[in-house]
Amino acid sequence: MLSQKRDFDSISPSAEFLIRLKANTTIPFAKETAALLIKGAVAEAAENSQADRNFYFRSLLHFENRYRTIDKLLSEFHSPNLLELSSGYSCRGVHLCLEKEIHFIDTDLPDLIRNKKKLVDELLKETGKKFKGHYESVALNALDPSAFSKIIKKFSEESLTVINEGLLPYLDIKEKMLLCSNIRNALKHHDGYWITGDVYIKDEEEETRELPEAAR
Repeated sequence: MLSQKRDFDSISPSAEFLIRLKANTTIPFAKETAALLIKGAVAEAAENSQADRNFYFRSLLHFENRYRTIDKLLSEFHSPNLLELSSGYSCRGVHLCLEKEIHFIDTDLPDLIRNKKKLVDELLKETGKKFKGHYESVALNALDPSAFSKIIKKFSEESLTVINEGLLPYLDIKEKMLLCSNIRNALKHHDGYWITGDVYIKDEEEETRELPEAAR
C-alpha cells in the first residue's frame, strides 16, 4: 500500500498550525478549537517585517476563502451524506450537523482523530448544543481502498459529497491517482460530488481572467 512507504503523521503539526491561523478568521468553531487545543493561545501576525505581515494576512484570506467557497458549493448540492477527508482540526462537520439533519463523517489520521474527538466533546459541553444530524469522526487512510469502502458503507444509499482541502499537495502522482480511484468508486455507487480546494491556478493571467458565464 502506497501510504505505508511514507510517514503521513508528519502532516499533523501543520493541522495544528492551520487551526491557530484560522482562529483569526470567522470560520465556525476555529477560535474555540484553537483555544482548547493550545490552551488559549492564538496565532498572531508576524512582527519581523512588512513582508511577514503581508504573507500572514494573505494566508488568512486564502484559507478563509477556501473554506467559504467549499461551504457555498455544499449549500448548492444538498447531499444528505458528506465525507470529509483529512479534515485536520476543522469543525465543518460539527457546525453542519448542529444546523442540519445530515450524516457527516469526519476523517483523518488516527492520532489526530483521537485528539479531535476530545475537542468536539469539549466544544459541545461548553456550548450546550446538540446535533440535529449524525456526526462521526473516524480514522481513515484515504489511500486504502478497503478502508475507504468500509467508510462509504456507513452512509445511506442517497447522494454523497466528498470534501477535501489541503490533502492533495501532500500526495505524489501515484497517490493522487489512488485517491481519485477511491473517490470515483464511491461516487459510482452513490452518485454525488467531489469538492476539493486543492486545485490552484499557477498562470497569473488565468487567475485574473473571468470565467465564462456557463462555467460560473
